[in-house]
Amino acid sequence: MIILLLIYIALVALFASEEARADAIDIRNGKPIRHADAWKERACVAAFGALIVSAMHLFWVWGLGVFLWHFAGLCVVAVGAFTPVFRWHLNRLRGMDARYVSPSSLYDWFFIWCAMPAPKEGGKMWHLFSHDTIGGARMKHAELYSSNLDFWTRIHRAGRLAYITEGLALLIGCAITLELWK
Repeated sequence: MIILLLIYIALVALFASEEARADAIDIRNGKPIRHADAWKERACVAAFGALIVSAMHLFWVWGLGVFLWHFAGLCVVAVGAFTPVFRWHLNRLRGMDARYVSPSSLYDWFFIWCAMPAPKEGGKMWHLFSHDTIGGARMKHAELYSSNLDFWTRIHRAGRLAYITEGLALLIGCAITLELWK
């Protein structure tokens, strides 16, 4: 299963790299990115790959319970392998710092929200990231990112938090897939 797992991780990373390239071209050409549709498409491709790898392993192990554990583990592996490669490659193609995250994606938005100071800390930027001001924050994001060092630092902190979370997802997914608790 280790060899299948490594092949799966490599294929997911390759897929992520190609998707990042396609998004970078669309961004450069001014096309809007449809994050929800893209996420659904990418999740389906990753789940289909997980299904194939799990089915291949099923022929060697003969057990539906094992199949379901491997499938679940590979889905978690896909998150941990796809997202950091996608973000890193997209940011590099756009000439940006690898830790950059954007409020145009609700996934990235969560990490930005986590990295912003809470109102009780006296943070001046917290109001930009409340639930009802998402649109306004997106408009101010580019301006603040290029002119406010504290904001820039917090955006990069959000990116590091995302990479750490995805690294943990990759490790946990591998542990589930390889059944390391046995």
